Amino acid sequence: MTTSTLPQLGLVELLETGFYPRYIRRLRQTLANQVAQYAAAVEDMFPAGTRMTRPGGGNVLWIQLPSRIDGTTLYRRALEKGISVMPGESSLSAVGTRRFIRISCGHPWSERIERGITELARIARSNSRV
Repeated sequence: MTTSTLPQLGLVELLETGFYPRYIRRLRQTLANQVAQYAAAVEDMFPAGTRMTRPGGGNVLWIQLPSRIDGTTLYRRALEKGISVMPGESSLSAVGTRRFIRISCGHPWSERIERGITELARIARSNSRV
């Protein structure tokens, strides 16, 4: 009921050399940069009245859509286009969560991600009651 010795020794090596703390610092900075890129794209492209969180850590943006936009319907339409977001009602239990979507910023920014956010914003803007 124990872990084998070799992986344990490898972990000790990583911790003693200072690799792990350096790795975590780089990872945090990378994620912070990615979140900033995603957030800037949302600010630029989404409809007026859209609000979002500014997480102090982590890699998820919670986006509150204007009242005329239903996040669950937006989620379904995005899924049809191969874009993966989470509707607010899947994670939040409060009333009014249908106006929220959650976007993970864990993937590095790329043309593919930019096209996805552009299309998601287009879907949100395309109808007064998505």
